[in-house]
Amino acid sequence: RTVASCGCTVVYLSENERVIPPGGRLALKAEFRSVGRKGEQIKSVIVHSNDPAEPQLEVKFHARVDVLYEMNPPLRWVLRGVRRGQNPSDTLDITPGEGHQKIELLDVKLADPGLFTCKSEPLRTPGGAGHRFRLTVADNVPLGNISSSVTLRLKIGDLEKDVLVPIHAEVVVDLTALPKLVTPSNQEMPRGMRLAPVTIRSLDKNPFDIREARAGNPLD
Repeated sequence: RTVASCGCTVVYLSENERVIPPGGRLALKAEFRSVGRKGEQIKSVIVHSNDPAEPQLEVKFHARVDVLYEMNPPLRWVLRGVRRGQNPSDTLDITPGEGHQKIELLDVKLADPGLFTCKSEPLRTPGGAGHRFRLTVADNVPLGNISSSVTLRLKIGDLEKDVLVPIHAEVVVDLTALPKLVTPSNQEMPRGMRLAPVTIRSLDKNPFDIREARAGNPLD
């Protein structure tokens, strides 16, 4: 059997390869998954066998992971508490990795173009030239939590790469009301009893008018 030093290393060993005849040899195949890693990496594979001289054989290999780009935020683009038609302050920055001077943006493709629009602008950093992306929420986007994605076509040196970025947005209304639920202090409500007040607040500086307020029977 074989045991890898971590979950990022997978050893491929079929049943018919587990017996090595006298004078035979085996080319052990291992795969190192470099996602989320960068720089120098040292991994090992331990081979357990019935060899009396060396029942545990440790094989080490070295790898250097070349990071093409850095993304901030690193995993997904999260927009919290945004309103329809708003341009949120939460941006997505992509900058060149170590040893790369610039990133060329070839294409931007939204999975749901009816929900957002995406604009890019140049981003200068000490490490090189990158891009900053901004989203604008559409006026007719549904309220609540929305999940979508954007695919960025990048060129770094001679390599072209598609980067899929998940988008999670929380779309809220222009007005908030607190409390969300009004409950009486006890089970019995006498006639004329006043319940807790509801405060309605605007999220921006624009004034608003209440056109009508209605409640179902027996509330007024």
